[in-house]
Amino acid sequence: MFFHISPSGDWWTGPSIFAAKHLQPDYVKSIPIPDGFDPNKYFSEDEDDENDLSWEEKQQLLHQIYDEGKLPPHLLPTSSEKKDSDAS
Repeated sequence: MFFHISPSGDWWTGPSIFAAKHLQPDYVKSIPIPDGFDPNKYFSEDEDDENDLSWEEKQQLLHQIYDEGKLPPHLLPTSSEKKDSDAS
C-alpha cells in the first residue's frame, strides 16, 4: 500500500504508485506504507481519533511528509507493535 499526498495536505491510500498525465511529475507523492502503520490513526478528520493531535498539528505533519517525501519516524510502529499487529 501507498500513502499518497498532495501539496495541500490532501491524502489517500492506494495499492500502487499514483500517476496522472495531467499533473506535474512528483506533484502527488506516493510513499510506501510500512506494515502496522495506519494513516487514519493520525490523520483522520474524526475528532474522536486515537491521538491527541489538533487539526493544525495534523496539517503541519502532512506538509512535513509532503516536503520530506517520507513518514516521520516517530509515527512508525516499533518492531513490537508490528509483531502485535501481525498476531491479530
